[in-house]
Amino acid sequence: MVTQNRRRRNRLFAACRPLIAGLLLSLAFISDRAVAQAEDYTGAIQRCTELLPEFDANPADVRHEVRAATAELPVAVRVSWRRSDAAAGADPEGWIVCYFLPRSETGGAWQIDGMDTQKYGRMKRYDVQQLYKLHWMNKYDLPNVAEGAREPLTPLAQALYLLQQSLNVLTLGCLYALLAVAFTVVHNVTRIVNLAFGDLYMIGAFVTYVSYVLVAVGGGSFSLPMVALALLVTIVTCALASWATYRFAFGKMRRGPTTVPMVASIGLAIIFREIVRLSQGAKTRWMPPTKGTVWQLTEGLGYDVYLRKGHLIVGLVTALVAAAMWWAGRHTTFGRGYRAAAQDPGMAALLGIDVNRTVGFAFLVAGGMTGVAGIFAALQYQIVDFYMGYVIGFKALAAALLGGIGSLEGAFLGGILIAAVEIFGGMAFGDEWREISVFAIMALVLIFRPAGLFGTLRNTAADERV
Repeated sequence: MVTQNRRRRNRLFAACRPLIAGLLLSLAFISDRAVAQAEDYTGAIQRCTELLPEFDANPADVRHEVRAATAELPVAVRVSWRRSDAAAGADPEGWIVCYFLPRSETGGAWQIDGMDTQKYGRMKRYDVQQLYKLHWMNKYDLPNVAEGAREPLTPLAQALYLLQQSLNVLTLGCLYALLAVAFTVVHNVTRIVNLAFGDLYMIGAFVTYVSYVLVAVGGGSFSLPMVALALLVTIVTCALASWATYRFAFGKMRRGPTTVPMVASIGLAIIFREIVRLSQGAKTRWMPPTKGTVWQLTEGLGYDVYLRKGHLIVGLVTALVAAAMWWAGRHTTFGRGYRAAAQDPGMAALLGIDVNRTVGFAFLVAGGMTGVAGIFAALQYQIVDFYMGYVIGFKALAAALLGGIGSLEGAFLGGILIAAVEIFGGMAFGDEWREISVFAIMALVLIFRPAGLFGTLRNTAADERV
């Protein structure tokens, strides 16, 4: 009897097994949905909503919608409101949509990767960073000005606006020039295009940011002596990193085809980028603007022109670097050896010049140039992230090609010209065309004048390199 009951229970359990399995799967699915629905998006909503004053000074009836992340799409937050500036007959509802990076890449923080906006259209990460900077300035430094209170620009105001943009061109052009010099200094003696210089510039910016954090944690202020010390540390760090790439990588490739070290430089760029991303995280870092660093040149003339101390310092240092490079190239032993090795490395070696040592020192100098550019970028624009050197490096290469990859003078001029194309091209066609303008110029130069404005491009056979 016991055996029969046991068999009957086993048959009953076997018959119910599919039903039990289905019930367990349903419970698991319901619990997963509950966990997904329970995820807290409060931080994402706050991050998106805090930018709302830059789109409407007096929004009403603010509403939020959240789209959870999927395998293909990121977390998105839509903020909509009733517009206070809507004209008669216009759409009374305003909206913005914020797209967020995966929190696994930002250390758990909610970071906006891009935005869709009714007012400005599509905004990339850089645009969002500039919007945050504007939000900070409006909140702490500058009074909020209603959009409707602005008057049309007069001819004088337009001229002052062009003056302001010209100052911005000089600052950005100096940064491009320093990096273009780095490309040129190395290319002259090795015929190598080192695409890792853009990410080495990014490392210089991060060294500056870390220096600022250490000073702030220690209770100090990032005053001029601290900036000078940070500049020295950044230059040494980037110079040694550049020399190490020559000592352990490029020095062993100089006798081969130039395509080999170029591909290797791409790998080094990725290594630099990933080291910073893994050690510092993907989150964008901010250096707060320092008060008292801006001079107002005009006021009450329709457009106020400002000169930042950073504009002046970057320009003066770049001029000093240019003068030092010119003097060293003509009045020092290294300069004469460098010019000889650049012209004919084989003959230079026969005349007793240590070409390997000269090339190694050239990598040190080029690395120092990237460090100078990195610290000024961090101090001037107050934005640091692990991806900031990728596009900048190619723009600096475009500057070197435009000026002439074999000419230091052309590198400085090319940096200014590329910055002018970028900023004035953005004014003429819209900011979304800035990069297209720069790289269109680069393509045209490569097609119609590959030697650049002042360059003497010359390919040396592999068996002639020392």
